[in-house]
Amino acid sequence: MTLQRLTQATMLAFSLGLAGAAGAQTTLKVGHASAADSPLGQSMQAFCAQVTKGSKGRYRCAGTGASQGAQAELADALQQGTLDVAHVSAAGLVGKVPEVGIVEVPFLFRDLAHARKALAGPLGKELIAKLQAHKIVGLAWTEQGFRHVSNSQRAVATPADFKGLKLRTQDSAPMQAGFKALGAEVVSLPFEQVYGALEKRTLDGQEHVIATMDSAKFFRVQKHVTLTNHAYVPSLLAVSAATWDKASPADRKLFAAAAAKAAKVHRAAAGREHRQHLAVMKRNGVKVVAKVSQPAFRQAVDSAYADFAKTYGAERLAAVQALK
Repeated sequence: MTLQRLTQATMLAFSLGLAGAAGAQTTLKVGHASAADSPLGQSMQAFCAQVTKGSKGRYRCAGTGASQGAQAELADALQQGTLDVAHVSAAGLVGKVPEVGIVEVPFLFRDLAHARKALAGPLGKELIAKLQAHKIVGLAWTEQGFRHVSNSQRAVATPADFKGLKLRTQDSAPMQAGFKALGAEVVSLPFEQVYGALEKRTLDGQEHVIATMDSAKFFRVQKHVTLTNHAYVPSLLAVSAATWDKASPADRKLFAAAAAKAAKVHRAAAGREHRQHLAVMKRNGVKVVAKVSQPAFRQAVDSAYADFAKTYGAERLAAVQALK
C-alpha cells in the first residue's frame, strides 16, 4: 500500500451487481481509506463479491474510498448511516470508544498470532460490543500488520539502542509514552514532512509499517530498519446499524460470512505486501535487524504501563498479556 495510492485514492468504484437478478436490488455504499488494489481494497472486493453471490444479486456494492487520515470520517459515516459498510482503522474508532486505543500500547502483543487471538477473543468482542452503542456493528477484525522502526544512526537491536534517538512517531499517546520510556526523543510531525526531516537529519528516525516506509522511499535516507513489532495495526470491517437493523437474519449471516472471508484476504495480502516491500528496501541497501527480544522491550517500557493501566484497565491489559 503506497502513500501515493492513499492520497490519490479518492474514488473506489465497485460494480458487482448481477444484471437481471430476480427481486429488488439493494446497493451497499462502501468505503475505506486506500486504493482498489491495496490489501484493504482487495478485502472489500472479496466482501462485496461474496455478498453479491450469496444474495443472488439482491445486493451489490458501490462507493467511494477516502483519503489518508479520513478514518474518523469513515466511522462517522457508519454511525450516521451515510455508509453501509466500511473498513475503519483502530485510530478512527478511538474517538467513539477510547478503549480501542489499547492496540497501540507498545509491545502488548508478542506476534501476529497473539494479536489475532486477542481480537478474536474477549478483548475484540468487548470493543465491538462498545461500538454498537455508537451504531457501528463490527463484523470482522482485519490487519495491516505491525509497525516497525527505521533510523539513520545505527542498528537498533536492544532497548538501550533507542537512547537519544530523535524519533517521529504516530500521534498516539501510548506509543509516544513507550518510546520515551526507551529513552528516545519523541517528535510529532505531519507525515508529509517526515522525509524532508529525515533527509536533513533533523530527525534520526521514524516508525511505520514497512509498506509505507518503502513507498515513501525512506530507504534513500534511512539505512537501518528494526522489525520491532511494537504496535499492531488492526482494522475493523463494519456495517452501519441502520443497514444491519434492516437486514434479515439470513442476510446478517451472509454479511458475517463475507466479512470473515474478507479478513482472510486482507491478512494474506498485507503479509505479501510486507515481504515484498521489505525485499525492495533490502535491495536498496537497508540493513535489517529482523528479530529483537520482545520480553526485553516490554520490560524496558514497564514504567509507562502504570499509566496504560489507568487508561485501559490493569485487568484488561493483564488478560491480553496472559493469552498463550
